Parts: sequence; C-alpha cells; structure tokens
Amino acid sequence: MYNPSPYDEKAVLLAVAKGDEEAFTKIYHHYRNKIFTVAFKLIESEQAAEEIVQDVFLKVWLKRSHLKEVERFDSWLFIIARNMVYSFLRSGANNVKTLTPENVDPGFRDLSQADADRLDEKELRQVLEQAVCRLPPQQRLVYLLSKEEGLKQKDISEKMQIAPETVKKHLQYAMRSIRAYILSRTDISLAIFILWGFCNI
Repeated sequence: MYNPSPYDEKAVLLAVAKGDEEAFTKIYHHYRNKIFTVAFKLIESEQAAEEIVQDVFLKVWLKRSHLKEVERFDSWLFIIARNMVYSFLRSGANNVKTLTPENVDPGFRDLSQADADRLDEKELRQVLEQAVCRLPPQQRLVYLLSKEEGLKQKDISEKMQIAPETVKKHLQYAMRSIRAYILSRTDISLAIFILWGFCNI
C-alpha cells in the first residue's frame, strides 16, 4: 500500500499505475486547484471548470497503466487539461459534461518543445504583468491583493473599505481582461501554457 506522506510524485504515480485509489486521491489533491484555476480563467464558469477537472482525472485513472511510461507527469497532465479546455472553447458547449476522454479533439497537436521555447519564463511573466498593468487602478489593486498577497475577498473588502460584492466584481472583471489580453497576444495553446506555468498548486 502506498504511504501517503511525504509527497513523492514518482512513488505516487507507480502506486496509481497499480490501481491504488489512495495514491490517486493524493495526486488529485496535488493538482486539482491548478487545473481548476487555468480552466476557470479561460472559461469563466466554475461549473464548467470543475467538470473539466473531473474529466481530466477520469482520463488519468483510465490511463493509469501507462503512467510508468510518462517521463514528466506535469507536462502530460497539462496536455490533457489543455485539450479539454480547447475542445470546450471550440465547441461553445453550454455543458462541459459532453467533454470526455473519448471525444477530446484528436487533431489538436500536443505542446511541442518549439512551443515552449517560444516563450521563456521571463517572457511569460512579462505577458502577465502587461495584462495586469492594463487594468484600472482599483481592479489592479484588488487583483494584486488577491493573487499576489493571497488575501481573501473579505480581507480585501476591509483593507480597501469597499463592499465584498464590489471586490468580487473587480476580480471577475480583472480576470476577464487578463484572459482577453493573453488570448490576444498568443494562441489558445500558449495562453493555457502561460496560465499553467504561473498558477499555484
């Protein structure tokens, strides 16, 4: 039986490959928030983002016997998540439940090394910083307090002396603007790559 602590990804993956559900739960919790954040920033629907998370890990479980062959699990997981987000954006579907591991667009190419090489870490961060700098002052401050300092909406409300609902709206508008800026500067594949690279797990 897999020992759940400390987190050792190689050991976790080997256990999952053997059908260990406890290990699978461990890797789910390790990556769940990252996948959800990327999906939500691009789709702007909590329900759809959550469904994508579930579909991604369903595919991981269905493909568990192949995990021993995966050299970089984070990159492999990124490709699965990227394809599902891309399929959702292309389909314009109202319900992401139609996205399953079986109907992900097989024609959409995997992230290649050439894609990754197009933007190094400094350039990736510059794109995000440019998007944030374009926000109106109050939106930008709310965003930075939330994403950079990790404050909760209630704390931001008290710090800025504005209503919690106003904080929520500022965050929504900020996310929408950042998403639009990133998508206007890159293709969908690289937009998801950027968000993936800078989302906290």
